[in-house]
Amino acid sequence: MKKISKKEAGIAIALTLAIAALSIFYNTAPESDSFMTNYATSRSELSSLKAAYSIGSAERVQIMDTNILGKLEKGKFETVVPSIETLTREKGGYIVTEQLTFEDGLWNGEIVSKLPAPNASAFTIGIRQKIDEYGEVVRIQIDIREFTISQNMTGDEQYSTIKTLLSEEVEEGGTIEPVGQLFSALPILVTGLVWIGEGLIIGVPLCFISLGVVVLLKRVIIPLWKKELSKPL
Repeated sequence: MKKISKKEAGIAIALTLAIAALSIFYNTAPESDSFMTNYATSRSELSSLKAAYSIGSAERVQIMDTNILGKLEKGKFETVVPSIETLTREKGGYIVTEQLTFEDGLWNGEIVSKLPAPNASAFTIGIRQKIDEYGEVVRIQIDIREFTISQNMTGDEQYSTIKTLLSEEVEEGGTIEPVGQLFSALPILVTGLVWIGEGLIIGVPLCFISLGVVVLLKRVIIPLWKKELSKPL
């Protein structure tokens, strides 16, 4: 049997790469940015909560009470709290209570704000964005109350209550920077090894199959085809 030429091997490799590229193209669905998707979804859900609407002659109000739990970087508590106070006033609300504690070099506390029902969604989004600038939002819990406005109701009863619980995180110490970088890069290394393993498991057999197809075409099918064409009619 003749040795496989470099040209045949090159064609087989090119065919393998082409098949792999087509497989990736058709089987890999485009992935959307999860961070932006989560934010867009939350904004859509919150904006879709109508604060007030009328059914017949009776006006109904929808109150959105919210609990926000956030963790902040050390030293950022004193930046975020005034921002919440300012945002409360900008949205037409007021601060009900503030319970702030400074202990062991870290701040933690609770801020309770009252907001007009139409502004509660925008206020919640604004707080979340502000916390995300200096830390992370751990949990947001939203409770919806709906009722018909009566003459006996006070203005405060038509306000939404937003409770914000914040705490500064303890700085992690004693971690050597190169070691921390190694751990942060570990998922990338594992993913790379998985891809290499999958490439070897799938690519090597596919390469041999492609080589067999090339050899079959060049040494068997094409010569037979030429021989048939050369026969007189």
